[in-house]
Amino acid sequence: MKMLVTTALIFLAGCAGPEKKVSSTTDKTLRAKDAPGFLLKATPKGAAIDDVEYFIKKTGDVVTYELKYEEHGQEVSVHYTDAGKLIEKEKDIKFSSLSQTVQVLIRRHLDQRFKKYRIEETELRTTEDHKELIDVEVSHDEKPTGLSELSFTLTGEFVSEEVESMPQIETLN
Repeated sequence: MKMLVTTALIFLAGCAGPEKKVSSTTDKTLRAKDAPGFLLKATPKGAAIDDVEYFIKKTGDVVTYELKYEEHGQEVSVHYTDAGKLIEKEKDIKFSSLSQTVQVLIRRHLDQRFKKYRIEETELRTTEDHKELIDVEVSHDEKPTGLSELSFTLTGEFVSEEVESMPQIETLN
């Protein structure tokens, strides 16, 4: 009997597999006086700029910074490394502002990918190497979270999909 229990415990321990480390992410709002100089220098000025915010984000040992503001009523988010190097810039746009051809191509891909979906947000993203992409965030009825962000070229060609790990909005799920 002892042998059976011992064997069962060894089997169960093996099924559990190696311990997985889950790196947590923390976001913290920074006051302007606490923001690094490169964030302050990157902050645009003018009457069209509103609601400027600064953030520090820690994921495991990686530290990044975010500058967020509204320009002409549209949210802009700029991400930097802790050394001040640009990672990416995202600007909210309306899906309807895309050309009709691009809208059709994106919707065609979404129709093929999801049975049921709703476009939650559309952004124009510029990467550190100055590549421009259209990011479309959709809620859908698929697991695990019901929220995905799909990237497309400016001509509507599908590039990638990232399933959101922690949805911050109500989804169709």
